[in-house]
Amino acid sequence: MIIGLTGTLGAGKNTAVEYLVSKGWKHYSGGDIINAEVVRRKLPMNRDSMSLVANDLRARHGSGYLIEKSLDQARAVGGDAVIESLHSIGESNAVRAAGGLVVAVDADIALRFERIRRRGSAKDNITFEKFVADNAREAASSDTANHNLLANIEGADFLVTNDGTVEDLLLQIDDILRKVKK
Repeated sequence: MIIGLTGTLGAGKNTAVEYLVSKGWKHYSGGDIINAEVVRRKLPMNRDSMSLVANDLRARHGSGYLIEKSLDQARAVGGDAVIESLHSIGESNAVRAAGGLVVAVDADIALRFERIRRRGSAKDNITFEKFVADNAREAASSDTANHNLLANIEGADFLVTNDGTVEDLLLQIDDILRKVKK
């Protein structure tokens, strides 16, 4: 089984990934390719650089490129795979073309901001205003190579609303797994 995760920044995608990995799933991330390219280009490691590089790679290689690379890795290894994070429509389409499902994770914006602040990573050390601007930039684009989280969320096979506890999130993930394994 393949699950592609999409969703807003700080919504809980990483927590969902960690949970699935604890259940034996293999994890793949287009972000690994992006991070390596940011370093190669000697850009600062922040969300602006990551977004710029991701959009450039998708523009040059196709809108599903980053996730297609992750799918190649997953096929080589086999087993259940969780792939994060789908940002463009082409990435969601790539997961579906591989027989996978798209699961979206979303939460209230103020709650998501608090979560990223608690994470404490360098790329999350931003103001609420910058966070809101980043969310707006990633929300929608008419360019298929760019972020379009709203379309990915709206078109997802399942939506997880993560406004509660971690346990609530994990129960929703378990419920999805029960539904698709029938």
